[in-house]
Amino acid sequence: METREKILVVGSSGFLGNSLIRFYTKAAIFGISGLSKGEIVLTLGGKSAKEVMQYNFNNLAKIIEEVNPTTILNASGLVGDRSCSLSPEMASEANVKLPLMLGKIGNELGIQFIHFSTDAVFGQCQTERKEETLPNPDTVYGMTKLHGEIEASAILSKSLIIRTNFVGVDYLGQRGLFSFFSNAFVRRERVLGFRNVFFNPISIKYLCQNVDELRKKQIFGIIHLIGKSTISKYDFGKLVLESAIGQPLNVDKYIASHYVGDEVRLDMTLETTKMDHLDLPQGNLESEVKEMCVDRSRLLVEK
Repeated sequence: METREKILVVGSSGFLGNSLIRFYTKAAIFGISGLSKGEIVLTLGGKSAKEVMQYNFNNLAKIIEEVNPTTILNASGLVGDRSCSLSPEMASEANVKLPLMLGKIGNELGIQFIHFSTDAVFGQCQTERKEETLPNPDTVYGMTKLHGEIEASAILSKSLIIRTNFVGVDYLGQRGLFSFFSNAFVRRERVLGFRNVFFNPISIKYLCQNVDELRKKQIFGIIHLIGKSTISKYDFGKLVLESAIGQPLNVDKYIASHYVGDEVRLDMTLETTKMDHLDLPQGNLESEVKEMCVDRSRLLVEK
């Protein structure tokens, strides 16, 4: 009987974590969740695998040692400027202390460690956003995520830090930018779309595929996993709405054109020098959004 590879996803109840769980169908995929509640909930194949334990370093190390995974994927964290600003202590716990703990455990047990970060480590005014650029975050979210990168890298030199900005269907809670616009379309509600905020998102499908490629190739250091298409938040919303019905529509009926601050371009795009060198697949944003709309429609029917 063939022994399946063991992979552990920390933050398995979140958007990214659940997507990784769904991607690794051929592996023995373990998940850890409940950390924000002070618990450690271990699952295997989506089902409880161990009695709930109190969240602390020793218990976390004990569970990881028992699972003995080949790779730890840390998809956990407190996300978003508003959430982190309102709860800076929780942001520090989730975005700094947890990566530090996982780095220590991975180092002690010789486990490959992959940590997910964000484009928010760069401040809004930074014009250069390469992997080797020194970030200068201007939000609590960005600052704590950068601190988490530093802690994880310092304790475990063979860690992989992935900065990204992804879009896709959240099968658990309909979170994320794609769901924000698609939900508004279903409810016939008008929402804000920022014309001067630009980003280069990657679909969650290609993000998972690329992470697996990097994992297998044993790539370490910092890498930007992102899409090739640069688009404004407004135009992304327009793409979602038009893809949902398959034809052009009166976008202004659903998305109010808006600018953050003055009309200065806020460029959140990441440069992808390492990703380009590795020749990783990225897909086409327009095609990927159409596929997301189909997946979301199917999900709504199933529910």
